[in-house]
Amino acid sequence: MEETVIGIRDLRKNMADVIDKVTSRYDVITAEDKVRSGRRASIISTDMLKEIMNGYKMTGEVVWDEATQQFYAKVNEIEIDGVGDTQAEAVRMAMDNAEMAAENFFELAEMYMKVGKYREMYPYLLKIRLSDIFHVSLKETLGFQ
Repeated sequence: MEETVIGIRDLRKNMADVIDKVTSRYDVITAEDKVRSGRRASIISTDMLKEIMNGYKMTGEVVWDEATQQFYAKVNEIEIDGVGDTQAEAVRMAMDNAEMAAENFFELAEMYMKVGKYREMYPYLLKIRLSDIFHVSLKETLGFQ
């Protein structure tokens, strides 16, 4: 299958056709800025992106920490955690920390994508960022349900 590449000008003129093609035929369209930078961006349907992202599962877990006498909620895939007197408090703190981690990552993405361990976290952080679009709760996205 040959890649479909169009220029930015053609993308602007034919946006409705591009959206129709990627949503109805599950095609991927790549737009290239041929004039200025040669940079490329791909457009795929939200349903297709959701299917791809379903391959990235996070495994949230809550454990009792005897030393601190608190619950400890963690998500190893993105190295975040939360603590609380109850399981619900620990999970809520972990969820807050996950949202902050994703927000921070995307604010500084150019820097983070240069570091191997953070680059590996990208799909998981993207899944957090897109959880509302996918109509999935953050709690479920993090693997706490």
